[in-house]
Amino acid sequence: MPSMTFPATALERLSARVLEGDVVFFIGSGASIDSEKNSAARLMGRLLVRLLAFAEVLDGDHPGTGRALRDDLVHTFGLDGTTAEEIAGSEQNISGLAKSYYEANEWFCSAYGTLLAQAARRRERPVSRRMQTREQELLACLKSADAVALDPLDSALLQLAAKDDTLSHRAAGKALFLDTMGFGNLSVMGGKPGKKVPFREVESSYEGRLFPRHHILARFAREGLCPAILTTNFDLLVEGAYRLAGFRDQLRDDSFPATMIPDFQTIASPEDFFTEGKAYREAIVVKMHGCAQRYRDVRSSPEALREYLRSMVFTYREIQNWREDSWAADYLRTLLRTRVVVFCGYSLQDPVIHDTFRTVYEEMARIRSARPTREPETAPAFFFGKARQFHGMAVLQAATAAVGAKPAKPGTHPNFLPFHFRHAPEFPNFDELLRWLFHLTFRARQMECLKSDLRRITTLLLGGPRPESELVAVQESFAALVEGKKGEEEKGEKEMAQAWTTSAGSRREHAEICAWTDLFHVGLLREFSCGDVVRRRQGAGLDLGMMRRAAWYYPAMQDASWTCWGAVVEMALRAMAKRAQLDITVSDCRQPTILIRQAGRGTPHAITIHFGGFERVGLQARLLGHPWRRVFWELGPDDAPWRRAVESTCARPRNAQAVPLRPPVRRKAARQILRAPDAMVIWRWATGTVTKPDVASVKQTLGFP
Repeated sequence: MPSMTFPATALERLSARVLEGDVVFFIGSGASIDSEKNSAARLMGRLLVRLLAFAEVLDGDHPGTGRALRDDLVHTFGLDGTTAEEIAGSEQNISGLAKSYYEANEWFCSAYGTLLAQAARRRERPVSRRMQTREQELLACLKSADAVALDPLDSALLQLAAKDDTLSHRAAGKALFLDTMGFGNLSVMGGKPGKKVPFREVESSYEGRLFPRHHILARFAREGLCPAILTTNFDLLVEGAYRLAGFRDQLRDDSFPATMIPDFQTIASPEDFFTEGKAYREAIVVKMHGCAQRYRDVRSSPEALREYLRSMVFTYREIQNWREDSWAADYLRTLLRTRVVVFCGYSLQDPVIHDTFRTVYEEMARIRSARPTREPETAPAFFFGKARQFHGMAVLQAATAAVGAKPAKPGTHPNFLPFHFRHAPEFPNFDELLRWLFHLTFRARQMECLKSDLRRITTLLLGGPRPESELVAVQESFAALVEGKKGEEEKGEKEMAQAWTTSAGSRREHAEICAWTDLFHVGLLREFSCGDVVRRRQGAGLDLGMMRRAAWYYPAMQDASWTCWGAVVEMALRAMAKRAQLDITVSDCRQPTILIRQAGRGTPHAITIHFGGFERVGLQARLLGHPWRRVFWELGPDDAPWRRAVESTCARPRNAQAVPLRPPVRRKAARQILRAPDAMVIWRWATGTVTKPDVASVKQTLGFP
């Protein structure tokens, strides 16, 4: 792939649309391919192996149907090979079937139904055991070396296929088709996001499949910015991220603190669409082609299974009918006309869905008869893509015309957001683009809170109102950090992003900046929330332990004053480190933790802001790396959100320092707990009103021995 620059400007525009609540993310299979590894080639290999093994075992004693179906497969799709090993071991065969995805799915569903009906009609002893042995032999022939065994043939499908009607045969064949692809296998399609599943089991069931992209989408939903997500995927990654972000379990409404949008629903069938997802303040995940979890739920009931299989869109006929009579198609058309659609991991090569997008946008363009005057970046669509694909560019150009904008230059579009694959060494990948999008959005939220709540929170924590000049100083300093300031050598975060390339240095700088929002502030809001829960309940409940262990997300706008004070704390920490000539970065830790070191050399010193007193000794949150010393700034139950100024008046000396919770340890201890500096100390550093502090006093505040 040719060298490319970081799409900083496009992401800023997209962030602005997200903040307006105008964005709907459309998630395709490309967003899961490097997580679940379920490529079309892998799934086709599994389907082919089962067909060959089933046909061979069925014809072992009575040659006939199985051999005929195998020959029909070879001739219909132009496959190479004469033996089962040769057919399964050919990469060309697998890639050919993958290119004809919907047509091949149609054929396999029909063929599986025929084989099941034939096996049931002969009333043979179960063939599952013989099939498993043969399937393992053929799986070894696949070039992809799929190590996940196929699920055993379910005898219930033989019973369903034994019914003498076409609908039963078709349902049994499609169910076997889904079983073969791995819809019921956690090793193929992982995760247990169900609301009856305990939180800790949800977390362990994904086994590292969830990437930053999934968590960021869940955070946008928690903020109320993107309450609806559309996907053609069947996997359970988005739902898992939603559960882990803290959307409450309906069986335990007090598991996490109440938030603006406490729950979510998965819409995966017409019945769901008309009955669920209508509650006030509820996020929805619209799965237009069906859901693996719903399939697992109905798998044991033949009648429920037959009913839900109609909502699973896999075959050529089903994708063609989707345009005409699907509830999802009408919903999608409405969103295209009213919202900004962001394509993530979706190639738009599907002819039916591609035509749906083009038709709606062209209809909107015909209504606008005026001469185009707007710029192409105003198009109500963004596209995250690996390359400048024809289908993606065509939809972006159609969206541009839909709003009466000038067409973009051929082969390019300002709303195209390129990225490299996750395993590639070049920067950025898809997760890094979304991390920056979240960073921009969170920073904008912080600036909003500084304008609306700074006076209120400082009056509460400092015992009285502060001069307007100090409030303005904090707001301007934070704006300079994000936007940059003309004439200053230090660039703002957005200015640095404009210069990023594919280099490792750009990736490192990106990670250091994003960590402030993605890790530090997200963790700080969790700590504030834990302290508030204890204060409200007048003690620690059973749920506090889970709140401390889990990396859930507390919305920035749930309590704007907390978000505002978090920005003040960051400005103070940066000012302290600058005065002591220390480098400061954020550590990869569930709790808000910074690392400081002498001018880029030596082992770092860690400071963790921690709501303490309600956990067992030795269960502190782990951090990535091994600092030579770890200091905890401890907040107590009455410090909501921060320890108030020691003196109620505002006449506190400007060089006042923190009062330790325990006597400071003079020896070089590996771990030390100090009471967090009071709010006045933090405020003086954030506003730059500390009177000539010496380096020694600064280091003492930061916990240096």
